[in-house]
Amino acid sequence: FEEALRFIKEQDTIEVVLKLPQSSAGEQLAFINASNTIELKEKFHNMINAGVDHYGQKIDGVIIQPRVQGREFAVNTINNKILAIWEYHRTQLGQLNLYNIDRPLDLSTPEAKAISAQLKLAASELGHKFGPGHWEWILDSKGKVHLIEMASRVGGASFPLIDKEIYETSQLHMEILRVIDPERFHQKIENQHISKAQEGAIVTLTAVANGKVSQAAPELLKTLPTKLDIDSLSLAAGSRFKRTVDLDTSPATIAFAGDSSQIKEDVSTLLSWQSSGKLFDYYAKNRSLCSSVFDTNLLDAINFSFRRAFR
Repeated sequence: FEEALRFIKEQDTIEVVLKLPQSSAGEQLAFINASNTIELKEKFHNMINAGVDHYGQKIDGVIIQPRVQGREFAVNTINNKILAIWEYHRTQLGQLNLYNIDRPLDLSTPEAKAISAQLKLAASELGHKFGPGHWEWILDSKGKVHLIEMASRVGGASFPLIDKEIYETSQLHMEILRVIDPERFHQKIENQHISKAQEGAIVTLTAVANGKVSQAAPELLKTLPTKLDIDSLSLAAGSRFKRTVDLDTSPATIAFAGDSSQIKEDVSTLLSWQSSGKLFDYYAKNRSLCSSVFDTNLLDAINFSFRRAFR
């Protein structure tokens, strides 16, 4: 911890980020004031002493970074060519930094061009040349682009299936083509112009307590015109969940594609069902099920994310 503390003191930052080296989905992610030595030490040792992450991998260190504030983007590439960019609109509630609503970015926007320029430089520095890449970037208020992390893999959370609907291609489809027909792959990667064919959204649902998916939830979702029918992104009646603290503890992720105004209406409807208890039955303190567990602060935070995502 002494080495970590020295590093923090060398940084010109108010807050730092602590996270696990090989995990994902915001597991144990924490934002802590750089001057709060007691909290930093407690969180640092709690992460180390956890032993393994939720993938069962041994925890042998902690990543510490200066916190960068700004707009956050997930970028999916193949051979460092951008195939899709999604802007995250997270819900911040205390120490929880929850995924909430993602929106696809047009690749001709200034933001996309700024990310593309930095991505080429970063890929060269990292030695990443071939295959899929999942990148996360932050664009700060001064227009500077910061690389937060990069993994040589396809985007998770069924990203390829959603990307295909929005951008008419995906890392998975291009990677398969790269393996089975390299010549055709290189022709496409050099000549194909990637653009957003339709609007979309990804909504990560939030549970305020332990519970089960309501019996009505699957049928309600079928009534949303722009909801994508993806088996891995669904709600199964009666399935159990825990209180949401990161992406992996979310009850479900729901994807949408189509007309922008209809997507906005569908997402608004989905979030109203979530807040009114129509999607989930929560366990009360006596272990009985109820639908009346509310968290006003969380509801306000989610509504704020919605307004930002569809501004």
